[in-house]
Amino acid sequence: MAKPQLQCPACGSKVELGDIECKVCGVNLKSGESFEARAKKAKGKAVHPEHFTGRIYVGVAVAFGMVVFAGLMYQTKVVEKSFAERPDLYQYPVQQLQEVQDLVTVARQEAASGNAKAAAEDYRTATQRAQTLIEWLTTQADRIKPEQPYERQTYDPYTPGSNQPKYNRTVARRVLNDLKAKAERELSSIPTT
Repeated sequence: MAKPQLQCPACGSKVELGDIECKVCGVNLKSGESFEARAKKAKGKAVHPEHFTGRIYVGVAVAFGMVVFAGLMYQTKVVEKSFAERPDLYQYPVQQLQEVQDLVTVARQEAASGNAKAAAEDYRTATQRAQTLIEWLTTQADRIKPEQPYERQTYDPYTPGSNQPKYNRTVARRVLNDLKAKAERELSSIPTT
């Protein structure tokens, strides 16, 4: 017995009852989607090896970025804690560095307005303060000895050589050296008169 035949809605060719696709044009007889449309859908869902490798690289890059960000946040917290533990150690150099930068800014404005004599005086003052600050920072960084035991009860900030309070000495040295590097950069940017 022959199966009843129907007509394909897309191309009009004869299809048997129960067929899923038209044998001529490839249209899905139930959904009406063409073969090309179904192929494009399937291609978009498939994960190709080159796409998979790219996703791995992106994942590694994102993970690395998160680790670096976490490290920077940790370092920021460590430096903030060091500033809180020893404000007496950082207040003077930060203030002096700001004054040097302010003097250089004023001197540049004076030079731009044609007042060369005042600009030269401000540059000279800024140079002297920067050199003094660099010497102070070097001395302070050298005084911090990480291997020396510190006892809080014998600390006197006004007596040179007395034991220092407990704090992260490695971070303190690093911060002082960073401030020294900033002061040296500022000194090198000051024009010689």
